Amino acid sequence: MRKNKFLIFNCLILVGLTCQVSCKSDPVDSDITKASAASFEALRSDFIDSKAQGVNFPAESGVDFTSSMGARVQIPSDCLNDANGRPVKGQVSLTFVELYDRGGMLLANKPLMGVNDQGQLLPLVTGGQYYLTVKQGEKDLRPGCSFHVQIPARHTGGIDQEMRLWKGLIGAEGNLNWLDIFDPKVNPAQGDEPRFEEGLGVIAGDTGQYSAYYDILSAYFGWTNVDRFVMVDGPKTKIQVQVPEGYDQRNSAVYLLYEDEPNALAQLDIYDTKGKFFTEHYGFVPVGLKVHIVFASASGQKVVYSIKDVQVTNNAVYTFAQGDLKTMDKENLVKMINSLK
Repeated sequence: MRKNKFLIFNCLILVGLTCQVSCKSDPVDSDITKASAASFEALRSDFIDSKAQGVNFPAESGVDFTSSMGARVQIPSDCLNDANGRPVKGQVSLTFVELYDRGGMLLANKPLMGVNDQGQLLPLVTGGQYYLTVKQGEKDLRPGCSFHVQIPARHTGGIDQEMRLWKGLIGAEGNLNWLDIFDPKVNPAQGDEPRFEEGLGVIAGDTGQYSAYYDILSAYFGWTNVDRFVMVDGPKTKIQVQVPEGYDQRNSAVYLLYEDEPNALAQLDIYDTKGKFFTEHYGFVPVGLKVHIVFASASGQKVVYSIKDVQVTNNAVYTFAQGDLKTMDKENLVKMINSLK
């Protein structure tokens, strides 16, 4: 009997040691502090500012500017007006931000969600997006004519002939939605403002090969995108993504990355305050599709994130726990997001 007690005692010790080794939970990042709405927005704004390029030029001379990634902005001479429509003379400053990858778009909170002709907000595939503004001092200027912007198609896998031109609109929650510039239902004429010619085409690039650039004839400054809607057949569903206590739409966001579609970045832009989960409007998520669900927030100067790889099921609920959260600097997170298949 004493021998049996000894064996039982040793087994209990062995089980305890085994549990300490194999049952121990993953370490929690104890340095994470929950972001305020202001600090989360600052992290995004700082990332956009880090991507900004620009040039000063005389308004009466126009400008021919080429970005670090090969985009070209050509504004004719005497094409700039002030807010009252009066022509501007003297020195002005151009600012240009270009985003071609979903990692950069996620950090900048510039997801790819477009309004269709029924008013629904649905995922897009991008050929690249940019932000363009011209100022004189602190005053924003307006174009007084049409001007050209050319963006390289090589950054998004080459020309897609189904692409259209979209105008960015910041919504009440601070998210960027895209309006088809050619659809009067979603982008009506603005009163008596002059309407300049706008369009999207493709041109040969420096390589001499056909369709090397998207050629945009634009009539407005701000956010612009070359996109088409994501085409995935089969049934769709709405999903819910629950996030840790203390996070909501003011200090965090949830995005969807579609497997094998590196040029799409969807967002779950609705937060249910009662159920404490993110979702979206119309049930656009394809059932059976493999997706990466990305939770994003901020902690100081670092990004708080977590990624779940799932195969979507009908009306699924996915949960991020506090212990799932990690931190990473902005540029490394961009690289990680872009490396996901």
